Amino acid sequence: MGKGIIQVMGGRSAFGRPANRVDLASAVLEGLPAESCAALTKRLHLSRAESATVLGVSVRTLDRLTGGGKRLSVTSSDRLARVARIYVRATEVLESEANAAAWLREPNKYLDGESPLDALATDYGTTRVTDMLDRMEYGVYA
Repeated sequence: MGKGIIQVMGGRSAFGRPANRVDLASAVLEGLPAESCAALTKRLHLSRAESATVLGVSVRTLDRLTGGGKRLSVTSSDRLARVARIYVRATEVLESEANAAAWLREPNKYLDGESPLDALATDYGTTRVTDMLDRMEYGVYA
């Protein structure tokens, strides 16, 4: 799955090397390239405000990160990698990128009306989203 996570965050164009040559844990600790956020934002059809929320930064800070080989903070990198990981998993379970992107944005009763994307802001929310995807995969969750 690590290779798929790198791919949805821009692959070689964002990281400067093939996905199978990127150690995600090290990349997060170094700070992911800002281009990785742009790539995932495009796949998920997120607005600038939504992208900023995913990273846990203001829109102004997000704007300052664009272009020029800048890197995200460790915290923002971790949040982005978390969203990318769940997006890859949702794509597997829902069988298409379009379905996964739409599902991530829809409010969900299992998450007390919160969207999976919003729930990913915390570790606990991420656990709930992962549990929900596992249940969906095995037909337990409707």
